[in-house]
Amino acid sequence: MGKVISAFTNDALGNMDAVATAEAIAKKEVTVQEVTEAAIARAEKANSDLNAIAIKTYDDARKYDTLVKSGALYGVPAFIKDNENIKGYPTQLGTGSFKAKIAKTNSRFVNQFLSTGTQ
Repeated sequence: MGKVISAFTNDALGNMDAVATAEAIAKKEVTVQEVTEAAIARAEKANSDLNAIAIKTYDDARKYDTLVKSGALYGVPAFIKDNENIKGYPTQLGTGSFKAKIAKTNSRFVNQFLSTGTQ
C-alpha cells in the first residue's frame, strides 16, 4: 500500500461535505472567508505530494465580493480541473507539455457550476 495522504484537520471545514459546509455558512456558523482559507491550506498540504493543482487561482477564490450571493452551494470552495475553459486562465488539459492559450470565456459547465454559488 502506498503513502496515505490526508489534508483533513481541525479547521473551519472540519469533516463537513459541500452540503454541510453550505448549511454552516447559511447559519453563520462559519464564514466564506474561513472555509476558503481552510480549503486553500488543505490544498497546499496535499498538493506537495499529489502535484494535482496546475494553476493556483487562490487570489480569485479570495474575491468574496464577486460571489453569486445565492445558490445551493453559496460560499463552498471548489476546484475546477484545467480541462474546462475558465476566463482569464489557460486550459492546460492537465499537462504542462504545451502552452495553452488564455480562455476568453468560461465554458458552459464552468458558468453553470459557478451559478450554484461555489467559489
